[in-house]
Amino acid sequence: MHSLKYVIEKTYYYLSFLLYKNKKKMIILNIFLIILINSSIIVSNSTDEDTIYASWYENHVIIDGRYTIGLEWSECHRYFLKLGANDGTEAPFSIINIWVKNDNDYLYILFRLSWLDSDYDTADQGFLYYLWMTQNGSILNNNSDAAWARLYGQTKDMCNYTSGEWALDTDLGGTSDAIGYGRYDGSAYWFEFKKKLNSTDVCDWAFIPGQLIGANYSLPIVDDKLVIGFWDHSKDLILSKPFSLKLSRDPSERINVGGDLTDENPFGLSYLLLIAIFIIGISVRKIVMSYESPVSESLNN
Repeated sequence: MHSLKYVIEKTYYYLSFLLYKNKKKMIILNIFLIILINSSIIVSNSTDEDTIYASWYENHVIIDGRYTIGLEWSECHRYFLKLGANDGTEAPFSIINIWVKNDNDYLYILFRLSWLDSDYDTADQGFLYYLWMTQNGSILNNNSDAAWARLYGQTKDMCNYTSGEWALDTDLGGTSDAIGYGRYDGSAYWFEFKKKLNSTDVCDWAFIPGQLIGANYSLPIVDDKLVIGFWDHSKDLILSKPFSLKLSRDPSERINVGGDLTDENPFGLSYLLLIAIFIIGISVRKIVMSYESPVSESLNN
């Protein structure tokens, strides 16, 4: 499927060919192009596969691997992430829908993965993990934290990732601070997580509201790496995707700018731009029709 930007550019070239002799209409068309290209960048980022903006927690969540009540995740934007082998870089690929929110104490995540009933396995698992580095003098320490959820309530809080293996927090003097639940509804897996932003457990991550997580990850250094994924038990296949997460802040603590609370989430603007694109599309159609009408009349005469 072509990107929105690609479609806009191809449409522009076609209309340019139709209107190239009309300077006024070409000026208007170029103005439209600038607006549309910039709009496409913002709109595509709102469902980008790399960055997710958490919503502020408003509606109560029951961790049971599904929408328990109608409003449970209604304050959240739905994102799309493309999972794949080798951190999402190789086939097979699968798209997940993901919803994220947080309050001052917890991170909440729900994701849905379409899955064939013939491949359903009660041992399949969903997971979320974070890898980061800390420095103690000249020594770099590798740190890790993870939540793994099996179907129907079995969740593990894990750490100490070494050579592909995880250890339970409780085995290393920590506590289990992750709550999760997986469910299969006949056509898709649902995995729901609730995990403390900062448990003060030495085995766990320590986040704060408003923090940007995962944005600094870049190979070959494995630092600030946030990953979500799925493990297919029968094929021993991991599908995953590193991503960035911008945690929300309590709206009452946000800074006033010009009398209004600043909104860290750009989706309101994106929706306005979508409306603008619709209006612009109608205008472009009128331009084309105004060009075609004289041509039709000349042919009829």
